[in-house]
Amino acid sequence: MLRNSIAQCNVEFVVNEDRKIIGIQVWNKTNAGIKTWQAELTINDLRTIAIKFVELIEQSQRQD
Repeated sequence: MLRNSIAQCNVEFVVNEDRKIIGIQVWNKTNAGIKTWQAELTINDLRTIAIKFVELIEQSQRQD
């Protein structure tokens, strides 16, 4: 679901009262525009995803 949200550009920044980016909101919607799924990811969530992604790439390269 996260992949589809990003692929469809269904992403918005979440900001605090100081207009500092504190995360992103992602969602999926039907062709009729009805939201079927939504999530909010914090900066820490995004960092964790990025680190895990890099680990998977490194692991894949070691297997080649």
